[in-house]
Amino acid sequence: MQIQGNLEAAEARYARVIAINPRHELAHSYLGFLKQKKGELMAAIAHYQQAIEIDPNAAEANLYLGCALQDLGLTAESIAYYDRAIQFSPPSPNTHLRLALALLLTGNFQRGFAEYEWRWKTQELEPRYFDRPLWDGSDLQGKTILLHPEQGFGDAIHFVRYAPLVKAKGGRVIVACHLLLKRLFEGIAGVDRVVSNPGELPDFQVQSPLLSLPGILGTTLETIPANIPYLTPPAEVKFVLPPTDKLRVGIVWAGGPLNRKNRERSCQLSDFLALLDVAEVSLYSLQKDFPAGDRALLNQHSIPDLSEHLNDFADTAAIISQLDLVICIDTSIAHLAGALGKPVWILLSFVPDWRWMLKREDSPWYPTARLFRQQKTGDWEGVFDRVKIALQNLISTSKKANSTAGAGTGAPPLQTALPGNADREDLPRNLPPQNPPKVTGIGISWPISVTSGWGIYGMNLTLQLLKNPAWEVALLATPSINSEFINPLHKSLLLPVIEKQKTFQELATANYDKQIACNFPVLYALGNNLASSGVENQITSGTQVGVIFFEDTRITTEAIERAKKYSVIVAGSNWNADVLKSCGLTNVAMVNQGIDPAIFHPAPKTNLMGDRFVIFSGGKLEYRKGQDIIVAAFKRFRIKHPDALLITAWHNFWPQYMLGIEQTGNAIGLPNINRDGTLGIAQWLLANGLPADSFIDIGLIPNHLAGQIVREADCAVFTNRCEGGTNLVAMECMACGIPTILSANTGHLDLIYSNICYPLFKQGRVKPTAHFPGVEGWGESDVDEVVAALEQVYSRREEAKNRGFAAADFMLDWTWEKQVKRFLDVVSNVV
Repeated sequence: MQIQGNLEAAEARYARVIAINPRHELAHSYLGFLKQKKGELMAAIAHYQQAIEIDPNAAEANLYLGCALQDLGLTAESIAYYDRAIQFSPPSPNTHLRLALALLLTGNFQRGFAEYEWRWKTQELEPRYFDRPLWDGSDLQGKTILLHPEQGFGDAIHFVRYAPLVKAKGGRVIVACHLLLKRLFEGIAGVDRVVSNPGELPDFQVQSPLLSLPGILGTTLETIPANIPYLTPPAEVKFVLPPTDKLRVGIVWAGGPLNRKNRERSCQLSDFLALLDVAEVSLYSLQKDFPAGDRALLNQHSIPDLSEHLNDFADTAAIISQLDLVICIDTSIAHLAGALGKPVWILLSFVPDWRWMLKREDSPWYPTARLFRQQKTGDWEGVFDRVKIALQNLISTSKKANSTAGAGTGAPPLQTALPGNADREDLPRNLPPQNPPKVTGIGISWPISVTSGWGIYGMNLTLQLLKNPAWEVALLATPSINSEFINPLHKSLLLPVIEKQKTFQELATANYDKQIACNFPVLYALGNNLASSGVENQITSGTQVGVIFFEDTRITTEAIERAKKYSVIVAGSNWNADVLKSCGLTNVAMVNQGIDPAIFHPAPKTNLMGDRFVIFSGGKLEYRKGQDIIVAAFKRFRIKHPDALLITAWHNFWPQYMLGIEQTGNAIGLPNINRDGTLGIAQWLLANGLPADSFIDIGLIPNHLAGQIVREADCAVFTNRCEGGTNLVAMECMACGIPTILSANTGHLDLIYSNICYPLFKQGRVKPTAHFPGVEGWGESDVDEVVAALEQVYSRREEAKNRGFAAADFMLDWTWEKQVKRFLDVVSNVV
């Protein structure tokens, strides 16, 4: 049935086989494959893991699991499964090629380029000129070498950079290429001859495909040849763009249709139309081939179509040289702009081509490139939201630099504001601004504090706004600040705005029956069903900004209508944003929370716990946070490892949300509530069979002291059933470099990137409770998988340490300073 294309019937058949025999390895493997084809990656991964649990040597299941993990963006994790697939099966060129691409994506060039040579044994490439010896990197004196292309135009442009390095080995360098590249390549230093007609090739003694040169020459991340520009436009310019004071931006939205990943890497022309809202920008189409509908769209929006002037890549280079910026998908134009040294913003699919690697916004191959990555598969909308903001910032920056960067250069200031367009002596200097920046007020309508997620969010937002001369912050709710819990320095910095808040509070109290209209943006905290505290009934603004973290996926029609009054709603996770957009809301943006790197960073332990294996778990004790799963997993893990010590920070000001924990079967009962309002965590853990010396409950701790406690841990674990945000405590653990185990659901998915944590992929259905009736998208972590993850950290300490350091490095892009800047970019867009 599967071969005949009847996939639904095949899926049903495999499911029946598994129902009869749950340990049928092939049925799990093939059902996982079908799930993966439908895009149900989490379900596919669960079946592959079942197959491997039944037969760890199942080559096919290991290969499929590697592919699924890579599709999920977990490239580093996929490598181990590709290795196992190779180990347990006859030599497979395609599996070796998948391994090569994964290695290259992670920056492991030495092993990656060695594995990449397997490409010649697949059916995807036709070996040419292999009747002559492959060059081994040795001296070429007295010899002629042929460098020849093997794949697309972009690959040829990318790797022809190696020609001067080959020339440095002596000998004569011949470059074969397509006719459309011939004129462009004839100007490359070190190339003796460029040939486009195979019949005109001179005699040569050795040869090398262009993409084999990095491996032959031992390229590493540190030794990438990036002597930009290595291509130059022709002296003769056939077409001259008309002069303009606007920023001239070339765009490309689709790649060649023969590329097997063209659908994933290409966007739509309509995606670019949002950029037309940015003042002082002119778009120019560099797209070569496109349907009639796109041509009509270009005409409708007065976007010049330059395709008739793009006869070959030399003509294209001449036009790009007249532009200020190129914004395009991953195609040959991206490589051409980068090789010319032109600023280029490259729009990348969720799992990009290997050369763009992972996470980074820059490219070691092209110093003038900036990478805009999808945060999830197919999310071009999010990419263009960030591109639009970046363009607006560029225009704003160029205006401020007008009197410095533009003066005397002969170029409009917009053009000199881009790297690659200005001479070094023309770059803006650190001069005092001629005019003070325009100050915009912004109000925060929920209490800041140091003991709750909302409070910490508000406090760090306030501290960052106090640093920013362009914004003046007003606290519109009475802070919940306790002197013994707050960093004294933070208290000192906050004191002026807290004093101003007292004055405002007197005004609000005296006018409790009247509305107070603010002439600046006001931020409102929103939760489940888009509900607020009601503060907007008294404190209003022409620019109302909702800030939302929610867990309950049941959202009423009335709530959706009510939410449309907000100029923008900023969600704390992609999951929250996706749920809101699926309800039809269009005024939604996403900015994650941040971490304070001064508090949360890697540092040595005090070793107060001796040689105990310390496991940290933090967050309010409640059904949603899933601490019952941790209790069950820790009990099992401790049987094998009695040196394990669990440190908990589970205090909860709202104990009603614990209900449901006692019904899961993982833990017995609920903690008692002490007279002082604290929870009897220790007594509850004792009642659940944990010895008194196996845990420490530290209760409520000030946020500024949390880092030194977290750093004592060997591992952190979060089996949360749901996170509306991205789990502030988990982020802080990762920032400290602690190997962190995360449930792969809801907001946690924003933290699950390649090789920075230990994801729990087995996520079962979650039972709703009275407090949480809407649990669509939630996930129930598997206790066995939690134990296995703890075992992995315990037994592979060095690997875990490296993963922790990778997490800390990742979280440096999530500092409060950076996240608040991103947040303000969103707010600026609606002011």
